[in-house]
Amino acid sequence: MDPTIEHFVENMGRHFEADGGARIGGRLFGYLLLQDEPRSLDELAEDLKVSKASISTNARLLEQW
Repeated sequence: MDPTIEHFVENMGRHFEADGGARIGGRLFGYLLLQDEPRSLDELAEDLKVSKASISTNARLLEQW
């Protein structure tokens, strides 16, 4: 991942966490904001270096949010 994108994604995670949310959810949200096309579960897990289960769980939380 590009260092600038990685920095933004990590900051989004920290902001979510500071507001009582899930850090991975914030990272996922930040990452998706910067994407031009849909990403698969495998791509998201690989790019964010987390499990597919974590991506799935946090995507559902974001959807509810």
